[in-house]
Amino acid sequence: MTEFIECESLSVSYNEMGIATISYTAIADSDTIPSLISNSITISNRTFNGFITNLYQQPIPKTEGWYSINVTMIAVT
Repeated sequence: MTEFIECESLSVSYNEMGIATISYTAIADSDTIPSLISNSITISNRTFNGFITNLYQQPIPKTEGWYSINVTMIAVT
């Protein structure tokens, strides 16, 4: 299975308590949830651990078997 995160989709924002909201889009050539989607993500040598709060998967139009997965998670470093 081929899977990757679209770099330009990656967004990290913090609230006043230091809790990060991370959102990104993963691309995969299977309708199963990619292994790169987990409760931990490392961005620029900083590891965030938390919980996925939203996951939305949809087929990519005009492709055969490729899917876009939008992920939102809350985490701390």
